[in-house]
Amino acid sequence: MKNLSKLWKANEAAATAAKAKALGEYTKQATNLMTQGERGEIAMSRVAQLTGAKDRAALAELIKGDKWMNSAYGGAALEKYLTPAMKQASKRTKLAQDLSLGYMAIISNGDVYTDALEHGTSKREAAMLALGSTVGMFSVDKYFGLGEIFYDPA
Repeated sequence: MKNLSKLWKANEAAATAAKAKALGEYTKQATNLMTQGERGEIAMSRVAQLTGAKDRAALAELIKGDKWMNSAYGGAALEKYLTPAMKQASKRTKLAQDLSLGYMAIISNGDVYTDALEHGTSKREAAMLALGSTVGMFSVDKYFGLGEIFYDPA
């Protein structure tokens, strides 16, 4: 559970970093768009539609909280940074699950080799039986979902 906790924290840290990058990009783009709107280069109604803020004061309020994420620019920035971070976190979690299943299969089948030797098989035959048993157990656990790990950090 200690390693799962570390993995969970690493995934949360990656998500937090991605959100910070997205906020930085949103802030930069929204500020530039706000400037264009103030100069009359683009309609302020369009600025509000894209940024979620009608003026600089409203923009500052959006940036303080999480409401910037609901705007078109905020959603695009989140998509750019958060989606890849979550995909990477999912890959790390899946790898950790597979490694755990492999470890459990190896530990659970440790006696197969010894038992096979005691029943008169050669070392090579015993090794093949143990390997087959381990691979079989791993496959059954993985593909039938018997060894899935559900972790709730709360």
